Amino acid sequence: MIYILLIYIGMIFTDLPLAGLIGTIGSSVMLLVAPLLSILIVYKHQLKYRGTYISNLFLYYFIVTFFTSMIIFIYYSIANNTMYTPYGQLILIKLINASIYNLIYFLAYFATIYSLIKINLQQIHKSFLFFYLLLMVVGLIEILNKDILNLIHLAPNDYGRLRLTTSEPSRAIFELVIISLLILMTLQNKLLKIIIVLVMFFFSVMIASKGGILFLSVSILWIYLLGTSLKQKIVFSIVMIPIIFGFGHLISTIVIPGLLNDIGSFASTSTRLITTVWALLSLFYFPFGEGYGTYMCYFQDMLLKSTDFITKISPIPLSTIEIDSMIKTGMNVGAKSGILFQIVQNGILAVIFFYLLFHRTWKNIKLLNTSEFNKKIMQLILIYTILTLLFGANMEVLYIYLLPIAYIEAILIKQKRIDNLC
Repeated sequence: MIYILLIYIGMIFTDLPLAGLIGTIGSSVMLLVAPLLSILIVYKHQLKYRGTYISNLFLYYFIVTFFTSMIIFIYYSIANNTMYTPYGQLILIKLINASIYNLIYFLAYFATIYSLIKINLQQIHKSFLFFYLLLMVVGLIEILNKDILNLIHLAPNDYGRLRLTTSEPSRAIFELVIISLLILMTLQNKLLKIIIVLVMFFFSVMIASKGGILFLSVSILWIYLLGTSLKQKIVFSIVMIPIIFGFGHLISTIVIPGLLNDIGSFASTSTRLITTVWALLSLFYFPFGEGYGTYMCYFQDMLLKSTDFITKISPIPLSTIEIDSMIKTGMNVGAKSGILFQIVQNGILAVIFFYLLFHRTWKNIKLLNTSEFNKKIMQLILIYTILTLLFGANMEVLYIYLLPIAYIEAILIKQKRIDNLC
């Protein structure tokens, strides 16, 4: 049980001040927790590594992309007679630093899935409750006095919205929705379920993440339209009417005005638009990616192509101040979402990895012996996760997305063991 609680600490607190010293990788103690727990698990239980399908997927992805990036680095160094980026950075160091994120993801998933398998379902649900209550306490403290929490953040909160234990609202709402929906599956009392939904709605308003609210609304609509029978649609409609009106109000008052403001001021929305085109173009120009380190050598030309393309077709004038800053300084370079930046770095390998990851998880959900309600919640979590990682949030330290995937796989493994005994 202590293992999973340590993992939760690594998943929850992802904006620690250590990031100021060693970079984004230091935003979470998962940098230490995942390797240490993985070593302890293997040593204590004298295991020869035999991972699950998904843990092996993470391992193979790290190994293949690392060596692919090494090949790209060697080719670039020979062809250009230099081992440095245009900004004076040693490419090999950049390559190693960038690849470490996927190594930590593998170790974090391995430690999480093993820890969940070793405890019973009741203990898992209690651990979810611990996670949820901790998040609620942090949220209430931040509402009362946001400055108290500066100790667990890299920088003070200067934009007035809740960020909980993360660096920004888009990550905060993702964290909130994931744990709230997981808790929803553990409850039998309908009144408690309604309370959880209302609390989630309240904190969503306080966080005011445009993307998070939009992605959750689309996910709910997706499940409603494609994943339910006529009878379920009727029941679902009756139950969801107040929630739909609530999220509709949020979209009309927060999301749409915010998106228009972002585009006009060249904030997050327009930046994401141009870097999304960058990722798609990169997939054609660099099928195996621009490389963990060498993307810093290729991104200038790709961003210029992307900016030129999107400004020609956009009906709204877009400023390129932030993109120009990336090209000029080489700072804060990256597609503004996790999956897209992985595509920039690893090309078709990233596409294959995420397809296999989410396809397998969807298949695992269908194989579970649980209620239809729980399956719908799991599918909702998965769709919401895909939309967030594809369009909403960077994933350098977004370890929370591993939790529902590991939970689903762990429950299926436990289920198969019981079936084998029968």
